[in-house]
Amino acid sequence: MPWIDRPRRPWRVGVQLGLLLALIFAPLIAAVLFSLYVYAADELLELAQAEVDERLAQLEASLQEPDPEARGAELALLGEELTRDGGGFLVRGDDGSVLLSSDARSSDVRGAEPAARWLAAVRLREDEAIGGERRLPSGQTLQVEISARAFVTERNEIQRGFWLTLLLGIAFALAGAVPATRFALAPLRRATLAAQRVDAVRLATRLPVRGVSDDLDRHAEAVNRLLDRLEDGFARIRRFSQDVAHELRTPTNRILNVAEIALLDPELGARARPDLESIRDTAGFLARTIDGLLLLARSEEGLRQLGVDRVDVGEMCRTLAEMYGAVCDEQRLRFAVDVKDPGEVVGEAALLLRAVGNLIDNAIAHSPPGGLIRLAAASQAGPDGAWIEIEVADDGPGVEPGDRERIFERSVRATPPSTAARATGEAPQRTGSGLGLAIARGLLRAHGGDLQLRDPAPGGACFVARLPRAIPA
Repeated sequence: MPWIDRPRRPWRVGVQLGLLLALIFAPLIAAVLFSLYVYAADELLELAQAEVDERLAQLEASLQEPDPEARGAELALLGEELTRDGGGFLVRGDDGSVLLSSDARSSDVRGAEPAARWLAAVRLREDEAIGGERRLPSGQTLQVEISARAFVTERNEIQRGFWLTLLLGIAFALAGAVPATRFALAPLRRATLAAQRVDAVRLATRLPVRGVSDDLDRHAEAVNRLLDRLEDGFARIRRFSQDVAHELRTPTNRILNVAEIALLDPELGARARPDLESIRDTAGFLARTIDGLLLLARSEEGLRQLGVDRVDVGEMCRTLAEMYGAVCDEQRLRFAVDVKDPGEVVGEAALLLRAVGNLIDNAIAHSPPGGLIRLAAASQAGPDGAWIEIEVADDGPGVEPGDRERIFERSVRATPPSTAARATGEAPQRTGSGLGLAIARGLLRAHGGDLQLRDPAPGGACFVARLPRAIPA
């Protein structure tokens, strides 16, 4: 059946616990209310029995009246009252014969036994009667019954109140259970928010511990110990990578310098020059990779390692246009700048130039000859404050959907440009270490911003660097 295969939408844990508490309390509320209902019905039946006893006393007093006329009048009046209420009376002799009766129907209905009176109070119907009897010393038996209509009417009113109270009680239990569970789960939500802030850069975040030594505290302490070990491990790896990069920088630069000096020798043979050029290019690539690793490690340290200068983003974009204009001309690319006085940000100008410059390098590397690279900057206001967005867009082959997040990882290169774009051979594609986008995102995040790949028009890529705008001085 279709409804069997339909996936059920899971409810939130707080709602599930609230419903569970409401289901637990519902039978308890029903039991308490039913007990009160039975008690009230039993009290009503006791009042009805008291009325029957009062009528029996009146009947006995009337029978003991010495004046026959007065006795007859009292019995007639009593019979009329009982008949009007749907009841009546009987007077039996010691042999069980009926000596006297009212005009209403008469039966042998007697009052319920005390041990079972609560059951009679619940089950008594409107067409039944409530009766009682009294045996006189003379051997006569007096029987009186009254209609149960008035009793059942009052009992039904109590019953309606019982159902209404039960529904309201369940509704209040449900309404109170959900906020109660949310309040009880508040420490877990705070711990979850703290855990969501933990990443490879912000490993110093710890889950809050309330100090009550319950399951949540023990869980938070266990996670904090795990974060301590992770932070220590990441710190060791970071120090190791920095040490390796520092140790490799000197010999790499030495190889690069020796190769460049050797290439300046006019007596260098034609056969040796290509080999030395290859050594120089390889050493230069290694030097750039080492510098990138050191810069990426520095960006992961966060704002504590960065400067706090005020950087004019518009001026920075114009500087980038001057730096990359000639490079684009050599690659036969068009370079357009659209800056609308975006404002200032706080940070280190050199690192921000490097971050946006990496985006432009990436656009140049993936743009076909004659392509357009666009650099734009504008101020954006949102609910989370004022931001400056810097866009670097190209009309190259774009980024495959599966690579949209992978390209920001270290040493990851996206799917290469199309064969048609490379087939001309007129604009050789640059090769890199795969650190450019990772460095750019790391530097931007260290400045409180971020880097994302925005959905561009078909046939291109658009990277958006977002930075918090500085408060005007």
